[in-house]
This record gives sequence, structure tokens and C-alpha cells, in this order.
Amino acid sequence: MSWTAYQEHQGGSVNENIFADYKIRLPSGPGGCRYYVLHPEAVGIDATLPDARKLQTGSDVYLIANAGLETMDIRDAANGLLMTLPIGDCVELDLLSNATEAGTWLLRTYTSEFGLPLANNRVPIELHITEPIRTGLDIREYARSLGYTSDSIPYAVRFRLAAGITIGSSTVLTPAVTTGDWPTGTSMMIHLESGARITGMGGAGGRGANTTSVIFAAAGGTGGAALTLTLDTVLVNHGYIQGGGGGGGGGGRGNNIFGAPAPGGGGGGGAGWIESSGGTAGLLANGQSPATGNGDRGTIQLPGAGGNGTIISGFGGRGGYPGQAGATGNNGGAAGPAGAGAVGGAAGAAIRKLTGITLTKIVTGTIDGAEVFY
Repeated sequence: MSWTAYQEHQGGSVNENIFADYKIRLPSGPGGCRYYVLHPEAVGIDATLPDARKLQTGSDVYLIANAGLETMDIRDAANGLLMTLPIGDCVELDLLSNATEAGTWLLRTYTSEFGLPLANNRVPIELHITEPIRTGLDIREYARSLGYTSDSIPYAVRFRLAAGITIGSSTVLTPAVTTGDWPTGTSMMIHLESGARITGMGGAGGRGANTTSVIFAAAGGTGGAALTLTLDTVLVNHGYIQGGGGGGGGGGRGNNIFGAPAPGGGGGGGAGWIESSGGTAGLLANGQSPATGNGDRGTIQLPGAGGNGTIISGFGGRGGYPGQAGATGNNGGAAGPAGAGAVGGAAGAAIRKLTGITLTKIVTGTIDGAEVFY
């Protein structure tokens, strides 16, 4: 029997042509199923959920796909209409309350794509992250710490990031999350619940030019990657995957009409987690730092502003928003020989994929930044 990646992680599926109203099974137990690909062959067919009092509350209780020729009504156990599911769409159902027969359901609807067939021979692993992580996470090493140490058997990994939780990195050289090195045949599902974030670190702002010509404005630093994939992966993203913003370039120096030099402002740090550093302003002619002009630090969602130059020198460039490059620093004023502002740093990738792997997006969510192979 061949299953898709989504079927594998959902623990089974029904793929059935239906000609009359259909009863959805309990999600677990004998004959239980959470994933349904239904093909309604007639007008007015209902798919009715079980008595909510027999179910546990939680997310992703059911997923129902309409692969037929007609629309299909999804109803609760008390015959209340939850929605009409269009042809080609899927609905993901979370159970918020099981106090009544009908229950209270949260529905998410989307058009779906499905991955390549996978053999049903894997050891299932459920990993649920409920606390923020600031130093990056290797999913394979995290699983090892929980006792899944074998390198000779494949796994079916379901990795969940809880609602509102962020995983970031403490360096632009390391992604916030990497799937890591798994045995051949392992499949991976990454599920971000509502508001969860995987965020690369923002690039550092470039320093401003010194008042002398010896030290010119420095370019902004490159942002870090958010997510690195090393094997075929299914993505269910109700949150955010964000490459680190690039750091802003340093501002150029300037000279006034009397030849007195002024230093450029520092570039702002790129958006990301943890906070990226802003660039320092260039030094004065006496080698001292000016009272103002440093770039601001970038935060998880907002880049830092470039540092103030003067009327004759360049402001530092603003850092990049998540997944965007930093801005170029401004040139020095034209009243005298103007120093050039430096370029902003490149953004970190939102998703880096090992060449040859397949990424299947069941729910795309918000992805800020490029998706690249490496």
C-alpha cells in the first residue's frame, strides 16, 4: 500500500467515491481515521462529523478533501451546517469544545497539493515544542535527546510548533530550525500552529565611515536562514517562516565648505531573532565616537533605523524587514568630497532545501524570504 506523506502522518486515510450522505468515523481506535479524500458523485451530499462528546479537543482533528465532481456539505453531529466544501478544496477541523453533541469547531479551508507516495514502514515520532528557543533547533538531535537514537530505521516525524511560540537563532550562520540528518526513508511533517514563528537572525548594521578617508562605510551583514530542510517534507503552516533581514549599510562621510569632516551614521540591524546589532557611527577626527549616529537594533518583526548622519554626512541605511535586504547607507553631503554609503546586507532565506528533495505545502501560511536550494 502506498501513502502520501500527509496520509502517513495522519495515521491512515479514506479515499472513497460517495453517492449518498457519509458519516465521518472517530479519529482513533478500531477503524479510526482523521484524513478523508472523498469523491462526491451526486448533488447535495453531506459529510457528518461524529458526536463531539466522544472526541478530544485539539488542533488538526480531521482533514477532509473534496476530490469529487460536486460540492459537499460538512455538518456537525447535530446536523448544523459548518460549510459547503468546494470542489478541489480541503478543510482542516480543530475541535475547540466538546461540551455538546455538535461541539464547537474551527475550520480552515484551502486548496491543497499532495506529495509523492511513501511506504508505510516508519516508526512514528510526535514532537511538540511549547517553549521559545533562542539558539536554534536541530530536529534530529532533539529527537535523539528523547531516545529516538537508531540510525538504521526510518521514522515518520511530525514536528509541531505550538501557537504563538518562536524559534530563532543566535547567529546568522545557523538556521533557526534544521531538520538534521535522519535515516534513509524518513518522512517529515512540520506543523506551525497559529502565530508560531521560525525566524532567522537579522544581519548586523554596517558601521559608518570615519571622518578620515582611511575607514569607509561598511556594508550591512547578511541575514540568517529560518528553516533548512534535508529530506522530503510536508509543511502545514498557520504561522510565519521568516528569513532574517539584511543589515543596513553604513552612511558615508562628508566634508563641509571649510573642509571639516563628519562621520557617517551606522546602519540599522535587520529584523530577526535574537535582536541584531546596529552599526556604530564612524569616528570623529580626534578618534572619538560621536554622541549620536549609531544604528538601532533590529527586533523580531521590525528592522532597526539607520543612525543619524549630519547635514554633511550620510545617514546609515535601515535594516531589512523579515526576508528583505537592508537599505544602502546614504552618501555624504555634496558640499565637499562626498563619501559613498555602503550597500545593505542580503536577506536570509526563509527556506533552504537540499538539492533534490520535495517540499509539499499543505498550508503555505506566511513565508517571508526566498526559498532556495543548496
